[in-house]
Order: sequence, then C-alpha cells, then structure tokens
Amino acid sequence: MMDRIGSRPPLPPTRVIEGARSNAPVGSIGAAPKVAPRTLPPTLVTEARDMARLPPVDTVRVATLKAAINSGNYPIRPDAIAAKMVELDVPAKSGAVKS
Repeated sequence: MMDRIGSRPPLPPTRVIEGARSNAPVGSIGAAPKVAPRTLPPTLVTEARDMARLPPVDTVRVATLKAAINSGNYPIRPDAIAAKMVELDVPAKSGAVKS
C-alpha cells in the first residue's frame, strides 16, 4: 500500500513526569528559574536614546558623494583605499606609527 504525498507517521505519545505539570513533555521539570532583569547604565541609555533620534545615514553626505561620482569629480585613489582597508583590518601594534 502506498502513502499519500505529504502523509506523516503518527507522533509518539507524550509521557509526563510525576510531579511535573500534566502537559509538560519528558525532561521538563517545573518552571524556568527566575532571573533578575539586567539594568543598563544611565549613560548607555541616554546615548542610545540620542542615537535613535538621528537618521541612520547622513543623507546630505550621501547625496554629495553621489553627485561627485556621477559628475566624474570624485577622485578614486586605490592606495588610500588599500591603506584604509589594512588599517581597519589589522590591529595597530604597540610602538607602530600610524600614517
């Protein structure tokens, strides 16, 4: 005999542990432990609130860069781009001179 497409075997019956809630699956005993809520430092809350008021992107700067790129007036300097990529990727060593 063939099963219909999408048919599934029946799930095994759920057992309960004595003393647990009657609908709790095997392995769960009682409620989760109570954890005290974390509090954030007031300065962090203030900074987050201030940042939430700002737009996520400096739209004026983006528009200026787009205009410069479209007009061909935006200088592309591969050496400067590569240097910045390395600077952001490699942590500065003590005593190293940053350019």
